[in-house]
Amino acid sequence: LILAYNEEKSAFVGSVENITEKTLQRVRVEIHLSNGKELGPTTPVVLTAGEVRKVQLNAAGEKFESWNAHAEIGSTEHRKNEHGSRESGEHEGEHR
Repeated sequence: LILAYNEEKSAFVGSVENITEKTLQRVRVEIHLSNGKELGPTTPVVLTAGEVRKVQLNAAGEKFESWNAHAEIGSTEHRKNEHGSRESGEHEGEHR
């Protein structure tokens, strides 16, 4: 995963690459901003061995000092519990 913030576009742009020899299912990218906001995840895609896909996540109107990003792979799903907090559901996914 390679991302950079592009001020002109007010977006994070880059790419995600499958560096394995296997096909990866449901690959998506999330960005966490220092202001507490989460951008993404991107639409899940299938990445074959060695495949590279462009990634862009809009950050228009967001004020932040720092950020971190990660790719998710597999059937990881997040849902909100009855109190509105995020929790992970049962899954086989990986955070990388």
